Amino acid sequence: MKKVKAALAVAAVAAVVVGAVSYEYINGSSVADETVTYEETSLMYGDLTLEFTGEGTTQVASVSQYPDFDVSAVRMQVEEVYVASGDEVAEGDDLFKFTEDSYAELVSYYEEAVADALEAKEDAEDAYTQGVEEAELTYNESVAGSTDAQAEYDAAVAELQADIDSVYTSLVNAQTSLSTYQTNIANNQYYIDAGVADYKSLYESAQSATDTASSEYTAAKELYEETAATVSSEIENLQILIAQADDLSEIESEVNSAVAQLNSDNTALAEYLKAYESAAENLTAYQEAEQEAQSNYESAKSTYEKNESNAEEKVESLTSEIETLQEKYDEAVADQELALLELQNTYEKAILTGQNAQTEYDATVTTLQAAVDDATDSYNDLVAEQEALLACTDGVVHASQDGTLSSVAVMAEGYVMAETAVVAYYDTSEIMISTEVDQGDISKIAVGDTVVVVISGAGQLEGEISEIAAAATEGGSMSNVTYAVTVTLDNADGSLAAGSSAYVTFNYGEETDVYYTVTDALSDISGNTAKVKMYDDEGNITEVSVEIGTSTDEYTVITSGLTEDDKFLIETTSDVLTGEGEASDGESTEAQNTEGKTAEGVGASGDTADEKTAEGEREDETK
Repeated sequence: MKKVKAALAVAAVAAVVVGAVSYEYINGSSVADETVTYEETSLMYGDLTLEFTGEGTTQVASVSQYPDFDVSAVRMQVEEVYVASGDEVAEGDDLFKFTEDSYAELVSYYEEAVADALEAKEDAEDAYTQGVEEAELTYNESVAGSTDAQAEYDAAVAELQADIDSVYTSLVNAQTSLSTYQTNIANNQYYIDAGVADYKSLYESAQSATDTASSEYTAAKELYEETAATVSSEIENLQILIAQADDLSEIESEVNSAVAQLNSDNTALAEYLKAYESAAENLTAYQEAEQEAQSNYESAKSTYEKNESNAEEKVESLTSEIETLQEKYDEAVADQELALLELQNTYEKAILTGQNAQTEYDATVTTLQAAVDDATDSYNDLVAEQEALLACTDGVVHASQDGTLSSVAVMAEGYVMAETAVVAYYDTSEIMISTEVDQGDISKIAVGDTVVVVISGAGQLEGEISEIAAAATEGGSMSNVTYAVTVTLDNADGSLAAGSSAYVTFNYGEETDVYYTVTDALSDISGNTAKVKMYDDEGNITEVSVEIGTSTDEYTVITSGLTEDDKFLIETTSDVLTGEGEASDGESTEAQNTEGKTAEGVGASGDTADEKTAEGEREDETK
């Protein structure tokens, strides 16, 4: 059975028996009445202690005595047993004796085992000394490698960067040169630098000057030649005039006029000759200047064309060179990235090795020391077991403590089994109680929790959870899974005994300042919802849905759906058997309501309280 304690800050339940409904049915020779009773109640308010209970029987613990030596190495046969279950023994009393042969064989085994263990211990100590020396050497090398790692890493990174910088510089220079050539070509810079336009202008000016000089020369030549022809004609005419004249006197005037004209024309011819000769000289000079200007122009144009052609060739070669350099640069960058990863990995390994050097050294030393410790422990254990065996004079095993034997597990001509107690002593210093806890509650408790225990004849005591089973108790139903929980109580004074009924209360928390009701008032509980029965305005029973919170076996918190003034019903059913042919208190086919006795109490609204209501806190227990 279970019980629940409700700590109330204000008041207790108000219950009013308002009626009963009777049903009867026939079973064999008896008549059964099923009576349904409704108690009217209201919400309670206060602090609700969360707890559940379990029950069991007190048990006395026992202390087992095992052989202090290994009985699995040799089959240890018992020759004689000196005690029985229930005997009182003192520490050192004879319990049983091994046969002489099996005892002697085990003594021989331990002599050899101890010698082997001592050798293994000494080997472990030698391995420790050697291993520590090697570990120190490895540690120093790792630390040195870690110290050099940064410098090696930096040098390698710098070398990689230098390679990239070299290729990059060449690439940038080539790109700059290409840009310069392309800009010069686009801006016709080579044409300008060669002075082609200036030389062309000079050449054209020289051509114009030559043309002008040529025109002047032609004009002077023509004037000279025309004048010379005139003079020649005039001389010829004069000669004819003179030759034809019979009397020179007659033509003297004409001759003088002709001579005057001829002299005038000769004078003009002389001037025209000078002009002609000057024009010829000028023409020659201008022609020479034109040729020089033409030569300069053609030279400038040749220089321009050559420089332009060279620039175009440079553009072509630089474009190809840039493609090659770009590929080399990209390759160098990719190689650097890969190399950096490898260098970083190597560097980090070296650093990590250095950082882990102490850890690895400590781990090595710890492992070596553990081997020494294990070998030493094994040796010491074997020595202790050997001493315990040799303490069994003539193969007799003695009691390890004072007490009453609860069991004796050896028998004459039988064998002592490994890891099996040879005897057990009652331990009355503690009392244990084993109880089953539902799977829904098992997570609410833990080993070490304090519990309240009520033992028949001993009253209320305090205990502690000492063990919770890891697996569910076998044999239970699928719908009722439980776990065994062991509770231990101090019994140093020996006042408690085995076989008494005990009830354990497990407390797992508290809900403060809440409205709650007895769980029996709820039906159709599902998750955080349930239903309660109430009378409607016409006195009929109806169901109302409510929302619920924390729930125990006895009480459940109501979060909404009811107010402190609402009255609702607790339904209880009871069966009454009567003799054959006897009539029940109710009718056989229909329900009959009867008035019940009213018990007043204090509900959440603070109405009148009966004499059982306590101010502040009230404890309800149900078994």
